[in-house]
Amino acid sequence: MVKSAEYGSSCFFCFIVSSTGIVITCLSNQPGAPNTGILHLDEGRYIDEKWKPGRRLNGDQDHQGRHIRIPVGEYGIQKLTLYRY
Repeated sequence: MVKSAEYGSSCFFCFIVSSTGIVITCLSNQPGAPNTGILHLDEGRYIDEKWKPGRRLNGDQDHQGRHIRIPVGEYGIQKLTLYRY
């Protein structure tokens, strides 16, 4: 997982995940905002070193904003934006 951006409020963080057979659950490291959720989750790929989003995944695919999953035998790249609350 690679951190690709941090937004001005420091409450939103963007990561790129490339894998197969993985489930990732994200946790906050801030005591004042102990919970973390997935704001956006997109499948995509890189073309000429630029991110090209595919489909936006919803609550059925990200377990209502709680984790990301790339099944065993499937290879994928997902870009997720996390928020703390």
